[in-house]
Amino acid sequence: MRNLYLAIVLAFVVLLAGFGPSFMGAAGPRDPMREVHGALAVAWMILLVVQS
Repeated sequence: MRNLYLAIVLAFVVLLAGFGPSFMGAAGPRDPMREVHGALAVAWMILLVVQS
């Protein structure tokens, strides 16, 4: 349990690597809803890391 935050950080890196290319333009132009969704997803993952 002491190193659980490392697993969450790894999950965050995988999340960024998986969704980063589509968010940065490969899926078309960015719209406000996609930006809000991406920001909330990143904020949720950061909260998981901070809590652990």
